[in-house]
Order: sequence, then C-alpha cells, then structure tokens
Amino acid sequence: MKTMTRKLYRKMICAAVILSLLLVPVIPSGSASLKARTPKLKTKTITVKVGKKKTIAIKNKSAKYKFTFASKNKKIAKVTAKGVVKGIKAGKTTV
Repeated sequence: MKTMTRKLYRKMICAAVILSLLLVPVIPSGSASLKARTPKLKTKTITVKVGKKKTIAIKNKSAKYKFTFASKNKKIAKVTAKGVVKGIKAGKTTV
C-alpha cells in the first residue's frame, strides 16, 4: 500500500512540474511595459519657416536617456542640443 501512495505522489509531483513548465511562457513578463516607456519622437517630420523655430517633441522623455540632435545641412536648418530647430534658408534637410 505504501508503494502505491508513493507512486501516486510521484505522479502528482511530475504533473505539477510539467504544468508549471507549460504555464511559464504564457505568463506575461515586464518587458512589454518597458517598451511602452521607451522614448520616441512624437512626429517624424516638421516644417519650419525661415527665421522661425520649432522644438522636436519626444514622448516618454526621462533623465535615464540622453538625446543628441544634429542637422545634416546646417545651411538649411540649425538645431540646438535641446532639440530646437531654426530655419535658416529654404530647402529640406534631415535632423
């Protein structure tokens, strides 16, 4: 009789271990919430008139991340370290 109960306990333990291994991938991890908090640009394109300024807006901005801004063509638009773009001359450029 003791051997039957031991076998039953072993089967129950094996079933519990297998069930827990199957459920681990189903339980959501915290990585999805981390993706939601990563900073992103609010808009991909902006239009700045000559002599005017616009600030590049960033969603989910935090002190944890560092940002740098640069203009490909400084004759068309200049950009500050804080992301303020100033139109210098008519044309298109990438910041």
